[in-house]
Amino acid sequence: MDTAIRISNLRKDFGAVTVLDIDALTIEPGTVTAFIGPNGAGKTTLVKLISGIWAPTRAKVLTVFDEPVDQSVRRRSTTNVGVVVDSSQLFGMLTVEENVDYMARLYHVPKADRAERVRAALEACGITDRAHDRAWTLSTGLKQRANIARALVTKPRLLLLDEPTSGLDPVSAEQVYDTILALRGAGITVVACTHIMAEVSDLSDRVLFINHGKVVADGSPTELLSHVGRVVHTIRLPQDRLDQTRAQLLDHGVKRTVVRRDEQGVLLTALDCPDSRVLESLGFDFERRAADLRDAFLVLAGD
Repeated sequence: MDTAIRISNLRKDFGAVTVLDIDALTIEPGTVTAFIGPNGAGKTTLVKLISGIWAPTRAKVLTVFDEPVDQSVRRRSTTNVGVVVDSSQLFGMLTVEENVDYMARLYHVPKADRAERVRAALEACGITDRAHDRAWTLSTGLKQRANIARALVTKPRLLLLDEPTSGLDPVSAEQVYDTILALRGAGITVVACTHIMAEVSDLSDRVLFINHGKVVADGSPTELLSHVGRVVHTIRLPQDRLDQTRAQLLDHGVKRTVVRRDEQGVLLTALDCPDSRVLESLGFDFERRAADLRDAFLVLAGD
């Protein structure tokens, strides 16, 4: 079986700044893989390198389905790869169907196959009933699904999604995720890059945390969440109480805490608090919730 993506010694520099540096990475066909990290972590750079939009500064191996990704083969291999950045790629005055058909023509889908390809792409994204609506009239969520349909019309084996739900309301985001799961069911390999960490647990077979241009953790959502347990407790504190509070928690057996700072002060997350009564005994107001991938990222990425 071929490999969807294979990377070895891949680096991208902009001047003296290295924005992406991956030693080795292999992604298997027919899977959904999420790259999770904050804005500026290197996720978009990764998408552009895999798709051939940008050339790497250095790459010992960079292949998609065992074909090297470089400028000389970009046109030949690009129909294997669909790229979805954001819905601004759509032409607002064209209908949804016309937008998808335009992409089919751009990538030389045979005329005899074009109408069926367009129909199938619209159906895969659940927007057949909006085929004749002009793109500018659609909601943001529908625009994103139309954007995915454009990428699907060339029948790519690999779909790269960069921040696919950024700016979407929860209902629209869920519809996009349903589309992604349906594509996996059809055998398409999906790579989704996002900073919205809490939303991909049920979507992904595999999650890679990326920070400062490097992969810092790699595993299934369950494996990554095992580093923080099932439940976490969060406490809102003023900055001048932080050290004292951490010391008090340590005295009560809470060894792992993560600090987040915002304009309201400090949010302290206790990752291994054995019982909520520990916090009650210390007089803290706290929130108890299920652990998510954001918590795992903060522990494993150290950021």
